Amino acid sequence: MVNSNRSYSLFILLCCSFLALVVFFFAFLFLGGDGGGGSFFVLYCLVLLLSLSGFSLNKKIISPVGFFILSVVVFILARPILSIFFNGELVEAGIVLNHGDEVKPVIFLSFCLSVIVFGYCIFPAKKIDRFLPKVPSGRILRKEFSSLFLFFAFFLVFVFLYKSYQASLLLGDYSYFELAGKEGFSNHIKYFFYAKYCIIAYLLLSGHSAKYNLGALILALGGVGFLFVGLRGYAVAYFFMYLYFLAEKRSINIAGLSLIALFVVYISSAVIEYRLGIKIYDGVFDVLYKTFHQQGATFEVLYGAVNFTDELRSCIKIYDYFFSSTDFGQCVDRSRGVYWEYGGFASSFFAEIYYLGLLPSLAFCLTLGSLLKYLDFISQVRAKYLKGEFSVQDGKLHGLILFLTIPNLIYFARSGSYDLLVKFFAVLILTLAASYAFRCLLVVHPAHSSS
Repeated sequence: MVNSNRSYSLFILLCCSFLALVVFFFAFLFLGGDGGGGSFFVLYCLVLLLSLSGFSLNKKIISPVGFFILSVVVFILARPILSIFFNGELVEAGIVLNHGDEVKPVIFLSFCLSVIVFGYCIFPAKKIDRFLPKVPSGRILRKEFSSLFLFFAFFLVFVFLYKSYQASLLLGDYSYFELAGKEGFSNHIKYFFYAKYCIIAYLLLSGHSAKYNLGALILALGGVGFLFVGLRGYAVAYFFMYLYFLAEKRSINIAGLSLIALFVVYISSAVIEYRLGIKIYDGVFDVLYKTFHQQGATFEVLYGAVNFTDELRSCIKIYDYFFSSTDFGQCVDRSRGVYWEYGGFASSFFAEIYYLGLLPSLAFCLTLGSLLKYLDFISQVRAKYLKGEFSVQDGKLHGLILFLTIPNLIYFARSGSYDLLVKFFAVLILTLAASYAFRCLLVVHPAHSSS
């Protein structure tokens, strides 16, 4: 019965994905400059995201699938969604073409999401187990030695916070964008990542008592230092990572999650006012609307890649894209007439795969769907491990994969095409190698087999 239900679900998804492909091509052929179908494709994207949440193995909102949906909705779909109910502009900078051209990026997004959902569903969960790192019970170092790494992490986070505070004092004399362009303004960020390396060492070398929620909390507190210098992204990413590991141990209801979301929105709005040195919000509703509208500015990158493809390919060749330091986001900005001295719209996963072409887009989206299934599966396995359904060590390295991948997952929609994928495979190789090394070391040193 289970297999028949699964086969039926896959058949429906095959049909939906094929329909999405047909809709995608026919929309480009017949819609042309008519933007009347924009709302339909926005709603279609939302239905695809809802279907993905329905198929997910981990049904919690705070989960890998939940973070994927959050990234797409906030960074890409925020403006199209708001445009359905309000008269906000989808594109505010650079050259604006016909109104119908604003629909094309949403059509491409609906195509990508269809393939991602399809890739998620066809990737068999039962085969994931062979690629899961496993560790026998025991610890490599005594508890006192492994805990030293936590001490160093606390110290380095303190150094980072202090230097961030010192850097923030300069914002009274210069604008954020002027400082961002100055060499040395953000050099102290390295201390945060040194602290992260220490936490990784603690998680690897301690036994099953390794506290992922404590490590995530240290980084979330350190993320405040990024707010001091006007960098919201890192702070938000590590805050949500802590939220994930907190939700593993405690139930977070919708009301609590809503309050947390409002808090994050308020902090984000306060930071951008602080960063720019001017008041830009007028009341609570204005904070909510403008925050989501501003976060949705990544839509403009996708708009530029879809509608200024020839200009973009003239700015950055395929060879330069893979083998040089040419800034893809800056090329998108220039292609559509945005010439800012400091800052820019950065990049987007969906913009970059559009630039690469149809077949690479299919490959990237299928891979991303499979990756999402893997993370969702190990999230479910770890939940069972925490309930005592598995031996004490089975969920240890699974937690490390999530610990290292979640920040990239939260921001994947506004990062490069291979940022998340490369990070995931690097982390997977690291944990599989650590799994093998642990098995060898624990056999050689049986005296340390108790935790």
